[in-house]
Formats: sequence, structure tokens, C-alpha cells
Amino acid sequence: MGTSHYLALLVMWVSLTRSCYGLGEACTADDSSNCTGTGVVCHITCVCDSNHYPSNGGCTEKIDLGFSGCTNGNAVNECADDNTECIAGFCKCVSTHYDNNGDTSRGECDKKKKLGEGCSTNQDCTSSDSNSECSGNKCQCQSSYYDDNGNNAEGTCASKVNLEGTCTATTSGSGDPCNTAFAMCTGSESSYTCKCQGGYYKSDGNTCSKVGVALRSSCTIPTSESGTTITDACKITFAECMATSDASTTTCQCTATHYTYGSECRQKKKLREGCSTNQDCTSSDSNSECSGNKCQCQSSYYDDNGNNAEGMCASKVNLEGTCTAATSGSGDPCNAKFAVCTGRRSSYTCKCQGGYYKSGGNTCSKVGVALRSSCTIPTSESGTTITDACKITFAECMATNDASTTTCQCTATHYTYGSECRQKKKLGEGCSTNQDCTSSDSNSECSGNKCQCHSSYYDDNGNNAEGTCASKVNLEGTCTAATSGSGDPCNTKFAVCTGRRSSYTCKCQGGYYKSGGNTCSKVGVALRSSCTIPTSESGTTITDACKITFAECMATSDASTTTCQCTATHYTYGSECRQKKKLGEGCSTNQDCTSSDSNSECSGNKCQCQSSYYDDNGNNAEGTCASKVNLEGTCTAATSGSGDPCNTKFAVCTGRRSSYTCKCQGGYYKSGGNTCSKVGVALRSSCTIPTSESGTTITDACKITFAECMATSDASTTTCQCTATHYTYGSECRQRQQLGEICSSHKDCISFDKKSKCGTSRTCQCQTNYYDSDGSINVGGTCTSKVGLGSACPRPDAC
Repeated sequence: MGTSHYLALLVMWVSLTRSCYGLGEACTADDSSNCTGTGVVCHITCVCDSNHYPSNGGCTEKIDLGFSGCTNGNAVNECADDNTECIAGFCKCVSTHYDNNGDTSRGECDKKKKLGEGCSTNQDCTSSDSNSECSGNKCQCQSSYYDDNGNNAEGTCASKVNLEGTCTATTSGSGDPCNTAFAMCTGSESSYTCKCQGGYYKSDGNTCSKVGVALRSSCTIPTSESGTTITDACKITFAECMATSDASTTTCQCTATHYTYGSECRQKKKLREGCSTNQDCTSSDSNSECSGNKCQCQSSYYDDNGNNAEGMCASKVNLEGTCTAATSGSGDPCNAKFAVCTGRRSSYTCKCQGGYYKSGGNTCSKVGVALRSSCTIPTSESGTTITDACKITFAECMATNDASTTTCQCTATHYTYGSECRQKKKLGEGCSTNQDCTSSDSNSECSGNKCQCHSSYYDDNGNNAEGTCASKVNLEGTCTAATSGSGDPCNTKFAVCTGRRSSYTCKCQGGYYKSGGNTCSKVGVALRSSCTIPTSESGTTITDACKITFAECMATSDASTTTCQCTATHYTYGSECRQKKKLGEGCSTNQDCTSSDSNSECSGNKCQCQSSYYDDNGNNAEGTCASKVNLEGTCTAATSGSGDPCNTKFAVCTGRRSSYTCKCQGGYYKSGGNTCSKVGVALRSSCTIPTSESGTTITDACKITFAECMATSDASTTTCQCTATHYTYGSECRQRQQLGEICSSHKDCISFDKKSKCGTSRTCQCQTNYYDSDGSINVGGTCTSKVGLGSACPRPDAC
């Protein structure tokens, strides 16, 4: 018998003779339950499962990633996760993997990815190289790093190289190793350097700047080692890269010999050189301009070098200033209009030319200026007088009234008339125009070819020489009889200068009176016409001012004026004043009455109160029309003879002495508010539901028995209607009859039950096809439809 066969028989025998097996012992493969111990399973022999490892004759649970408790020297892996190992007593990921939970518990070991390998998160890459990232599902270097192995296996992300730094040409395929825009790795084998690419230069530090920048655009001054000049940096001829005037930046600017003209640099031009624009000239000399296609000085400057080369525009010379005769050919050096440079050799001065004089400061003024034209008062040294400056006789150069300027004006004895100076005329002197007179006295005028005073003035010298137009005198003012021949000296219509020698006064003439202030008003003004209340000293009364009897001069209601109006006892009637009438007095028109009491009227040739008013004094003298009294209001029995004082139809003033009240008269009741409604309204007629305080019921309001006042079915009004137990039968209310009750017509029955009728027995019975639900004898049943054949029925007569 072979050994293997023997062992198999032995295992079979043991299995037949034992039920539990220990770690390492043979077991029945299809029953792990006969292996004893935690985490022990049967695989031919009893062994530890995948979550346990053998230890001290038993199975110990494996340790999770990140937890401590493992033994470094143990031949069996004590850690539960794949790709883990025991390091310094902790379960950690093997070197080719990383803990995706950051070395804390409960993570998993994911494989680290190298440059160029596929990835799903940045951590897949940074676990191998901290300067890499997952981009496009592949591990690549971050933007400021490059693969130093050209994307071959085992590459590392190295920092990009600055300008002039050594770089590796083999990396050019994996991304530019140079850490500068517009730079490239160039050179010979084993000697590669980061340099600026074509069309760019190293401008400073680690920057590549573009060659040929546009005019005014920002540029960078090249460094000495770049081999590029400041003019090369700019693309425009005669431009170079330089700092701006405020040194805030550097831009491409035109050189000193040129100026900026649009997008080009144009040459600056000197005096007398050819030009096409003013800027060609002002770029060299700010006081020059391009005139006649040649650079020349502006109008207030001259060429200080006589138009020779290198000349400059100098300020022109003022009057009396030294000038140079040699410059006369280059433009007038004198800075005054109508001035010339004159004198002798080595002593030239700017002077006014012939026909002009130095009028002040640096001005040459013309001799013989026209009237009203601007002139300049000659200076003492000019030898010209103020009259010489003007060409018109009796005119001289003087300041205007507001001192704003000086013009040629007529002298004090003359005035301006068109383009000449005419003599002023006094009162009494001959004239041809008003201006001849007003030039001497503004209150005069030319009348009858002689200077006289205006209408509101008079000659205070009696038309004698040297007289003046004085204002006329107001009423009560002193006047001079001697002036009466020159025009009335009184400044009031209908006034005269009257009195005795040496004591004359302005007074109102006959038929007029001083009505106030400086006015003479007429006596006897018509009704409604404007009048003036006489002053106390006039001796005229306010009634004298008006011609109508019972009228006087007084202010209107709005105090806007004064007119002749009727007195308080009268009223205006056409063109007369008629007496106002009191209650009870005779009258002929309503206005006789309303003029005293607006609530009265003329009725039966006597003043009486209008319909809604009553005489509160019982038609005695001095009564007034008072408003009539509402129901329940206090009234006065003493007035009952003068008209009903109650303001309600069918109401009377009733009560006892000193306590009278307006109440509804007999046969009426207070139905609501201030209304008296009639008692006993006919059936179907309109009625008013009595108020609670009236003492009348809704049935009293109607005259038919069993009728009451109630709202109609559409609630639009209230009428007298039969009560619920009765129905309307002509002009009376008849009682509704139930089944079994005595009736006289079908309406007695159907008014209660529409399916009933008045039978031959003169009692209410059900119509054919209906039966009495309460029996045919009892009173109060209901007519119910009879039951059809074959249906259940409550009584024989129900079929």
C-alpha cells in the first residue's frame, strides 16, 4: 500500500471518528464548521480566511490601512488591504501606491502614476511628482515646470529656465523649458540656452520684448547685452524708445529733431524753411507759423535775426521802445498798430505814423474821429488836444456816462443831432424840434416853434429868461397868480388857482369838491356809478355826492372801489332806491320782501315766509322766517296761526304750554325719519313699515284683516300683503284650508296644497291620482301620488 493511499485512509478514518479539527489539521472540504477558532475555514486543512492571519496557534484579524499593531518582521502580511505593508508598526501603502485618504484610517491604496501615464485625479500624479497635475486624463507637469526626460519613462517635473539659463534641447518636444514668453531653447549640442525668439529681444530681467513697436505704444528700453538699440525697438523712422515726460512709463517717441504727426515722425522746420502745416514750424519755435509755405513769426512776434539762419521769434516792441532798423525787412518789429520803427543809426524807436498820435499806453489813435466813435484822450506829450481828436465842430473826446469808454461827444452847450452838434434852447426861445428844448430842460417841448413846459409842468419864471419847468401844484398847495398866463399851475382837473395877493391856493372849481388826495369830484353821481367819499374839510356829505334819494357814496362789498349805493333801509330797483318790507307788510314784488329776509316772498300783496319756512314771531313786527321743524322737534304753538311750523306733511304742532312738539296728525304714524304715513292702506298698495317708537304695528298700517306691511318677493318695495295663513282673494285675505276642512272654492284648498281640490262634500280632498297620506277622515294630511300596479302600497286607496 502506498504512503499517499495510507494517508488518505487515515484522514478518512479520522474524519469518521472526530467532529472538530484544529488549525492545520485535515478537514472535510464541504463543511468549514468542523474547523474550530475565529476566522478559520476548511481548505483541505483548517486555515485562516483572507481577513485573518495565523498567530500563536490561532487566527488574528488583519489590521486596516492607517492603523497600528502590526509586526515588521512577521513573514505573513498582517495588513488587511491590498498593496499594503507594515512600516514602523503601522499598516501603510507600498511604495508604488498612495493612500487616497491621506494616511488616515479607512483609505485605499491607489497606484501612483508617472508622467505621461493615464490619470483621473491630480492626486494620481502628485503622489509621484508634487509639481505635476492630471490634465487631459494624463499626468503632465504644471505650467511653470517641464518634463526633464522629454516625456520618456521616469521623467521628473523640473522648474522652467529663465533667459540665459541652460536648457536641454531634448526636452523641446515635451513643452518649452524656457520660463519666458517668446523665448526658445537654442544653441549647439551640450550647450543649449534660453534666448528670445526672432523679432524679440531681452529688454530687462527675464522679459522678451517685441522689436518694432508703433509710435506712442509702450516699449522697453533694450539692455546693453541684447544687441538691440532703442531705435530698433520702434518701427517708425526717427523714433526711439524713451521715458515719457512724467517718467511714468516708456513709449516709442520721435527724436529731438522731429515731431509726432499722426503715425509718423516729421522733421521740425526753422524760420524761413519750407513747411506745409503750422506744426512744422511750432515744433521748433512755438511763436512761429506756416505762412505762404514758409515758417514765419506770428503777428505779435518778429525774427530777431532778420530772417537769417537760426533766427528766433522775439516779442514785438511797444511804443517808445528801442527797435532795430535792420529787422524792418522781416516784418514790423513795433507792437502797436499804425506805428513804425524810426530814428537815426543806432537809435531807432517805435513811434506812431503820420495822422496818428500816442493816445495812451501802447496805442496809436487817429486824428479827427467821427461823432460817437471811439477815441482816446491824447496824452500831454502827444501835442494833440481833445478837440483835435474829433472832426466835428463843438465835439470833444471824453468819457461816456458809465465811464466804460471814451468817445467823441458834443460839448455841454450843444446836443447830438444826427452827425452834428446842435445848440441847446431855453424856455421861450425859438425851436424846430423837441430836442432843441429837452436838451436844456427835460420837462419842456417845442410847441408853436417855441420852447414851452409839458402839460404837467409850468414855467416857474413866468416865461421870462432862465425859467425852469416846475411840477404843477396839488390841491391846497400854494400857487402863484403871476404864472396864470403861462398855463394853469394846478395839477388837478377841475381845480383853479384862487385867493388874494401873496396868498393863492389851488382849489376845486364850482360844482366839484375835494373827494380825497388830489382829486376834484363832481357833485350828484348816478346810482351804481363810481364816486369818491368827500373829505371832512370839503363841506360835502356822502349823500350829496349821489343824486338819487336814499343813496350814499360807500365802499363796495369787496372794498375794491366806492360807488353810489342805496342805504341799509332800501334796495336798488332799476335806477331808484325802494324801501325794504318786513313780514306782514304790504308789497308789490318778491324783492320788496327778500331784501329784508331772503326766505320770504310777496304773496297776496303781503310779505310772508316761503313754503319751507315759518314766521318765528307769529306775524308780529320784526319776525324772521325760520326753517320748519322736523318730527319730534320742538315747535311753538303761538306760531300756529302764521303757517304750520312742522316740516312734514300730515304733521301738527301739539303738546302743552312750553312743551310743544311736531307729531303726525290723527290717521297717520311716523313711519321712519321725517315721514308721516297713512294708517289702513289697501291690499297690494305701497306702505311703510312703522318704526318701533310710532306705536303702530305692521298690521295697523293695512286696512284689510289678516294683511300686514311687508317687503315684496324681490325686496324692491313694501306693500300690504296677506299673512302666511291667508291668500289674496280680490280685495280681501281668505284663509287657506287643509285636507278635510270646509271649503267654498278650489282656491281655498290649492292655496294650501296644490294637489288638492274642493270636493262635492264641500271639504278639501286630494285630486285624482293622489291620496291623503293621513287618511281620508283626519285633518292636516298631504296629497301624495298613488302607487302603480305591482308596487308596494301603504293603504288600499293608495293604488
